[in-house]
Amino acid sequence: MKFKVISVVLQLVGVSLLWSLPVGVLHADSVDATASKVKGEPSYVSPGGGGAKITPGSSIPVGSTIKTGSSGATGIQLVPGATTVPEANTNVTIKSLTYSKAADGTVTRHIALDLTKGSIFNSLAKKDGHSTFLVYTPMGVAAARGTDWSITVTGTGVTIQVLDGSIVFTLPNGTQITIPAGASYDASTNTISNLTDEEKQEIINAIEQDGGFTLAGGNPENGPVEYTNGSTINPSNISILPENSQSR
Repeated sequence: MKFKVISVVLQLVGVSLLWSLPVGVLHADSVDATASKVKGEPSYVSPGGGGAKITPGSSIPVGSTIKTGSSGATGIQLVPGATTVPEANTNVTIKSLTYSKAADGTVTRHIALDLTKGSIFNSLAKKDGHSTFLVYTPMGVAAARGTDWSITVTGTGVTIQVLDGSIVFTLPNGTQITIPAGASYDASTNTISNLTDEEKQEIINAIEQDGGFTLAGGNPENGPVEYTNGSTINPSNISILPENSQSR
């Protein structure tokens, strides 16, 4: 069951929220990613061009491109509280990672990935500070707040599926589309539909079984958002990036 998304372009004169950082990121430290579970023979190519197989505990520097191959997968802790699981036939580059924790426990994270091929399954901790989690794709940039979700690139097509929380997808022309929990968005056709039980379970299995991580949202208590056939998203649900999930 699918319907067209009504797109809304929000413009602020002289102000660009899309490329701004949340307050507090200035003192965050750059960190390396760390592999947890590994299936098959995934590898990475470092910024200097050297390559290495990924094994549990591998440290993967910023600028590296992870390649899982035809049967590989690996759980990657990007920074504390943020993880990704690249599945088979996936190429994803770690563009930037920063993390800091203040004396009062407030956390600041900035994650940027570049997904050129395949699927990654992601988790981001909720409401513990300021988090920026971006995934660049050939069709736009996905930005997450605390959520469990997946994004797939096939050629120039992009599909985003949200188990918990929400994702904002920004197209090259500046149009921003909010994808709520329980929804799947196809950027190539600009349509949205309900996640099936199988699709929800695929996200859970990838994060928990292949990655070895815990869902950021826990076990979803609410079912997917149900849309009536032929209905459209209310324009008020298509908005500027969430407060704690702005682009760099």
